[in-house]
Amino acid sequence: MRVIVMDKYEDHNMKPILFHRKIGLLLLLAVFFVPTACDQEAVSSENAADFENESMTGTVQVDLRQPGREAILIRGNEWIYGIPGFGDNSFHAISGEYLLQTASQPRTGTREGNDFKVYLSPELFYFSDEWETRRGTGTMQVFERHVGGEFIAAAMLDDGRGVLWAAVFQFPFGLEGAALNDDSFLQMLRAWSSRLLYFMSLARSIGEISIPAVVEF
Repeated sequence: MRVIVMDKYEDHNMKPILFHRKIGLLLLLAVFFVPTACDQEAVSSENAADFENESMTGTVQVDLRQPGREAILIRGNEWIYGIPGFGDNSFHAISGEYLLQTASQPRTGTREGNDFKVYLSPELFYFSDEWETRRGTGTMQVFERHVGGEFIAAAMLDDGRGVLWAAVFQFPFGLEGAALNDDSFLQMLRAWSSRLLYFMSLARSIGEISIPAVVEF
């Protein structure tokens, strides 16, 4: 009996089968990868077209918020006696006078009375029925009252060392006279209080405490 050993490539009948299998595999891969690449290219083209259209029509989103404002201390860090809003009193406090301006356009002139004054005192105050509690201030306790055309607000601040300070803000011409509304006033109050508490954390004694020189809000 004669045994014939064939190499797999010597069988001429199997070569066409292997060839067709390779072609089929390549076609199968093309079915999966070519549409995906086309889809990605189409998405990229769409995004580019959308951006171009937005740029042409001016619909690209731009930050249109108003420029920030600053409270500038023009006179301050002086210890005085007598705080407005509490009748005749001899409470002692660190005082300061502030001017408000936009951060990008400093004001060139001042008006009589400036924009607001601050009195910072460690005294224990009693708030009568003439004072109202301001809402929407979070954990900060704020009282306010109107005396004639002026607006007075008092914020109670804990310095973290067991001392409760009262920061009294006096607006001689009201919030409107300082070009503030309720929201912008609270923004200023939070920013001012945050800066003050930071300075207090660095002070080693009450004599080193100072009110902020510049507050951005």
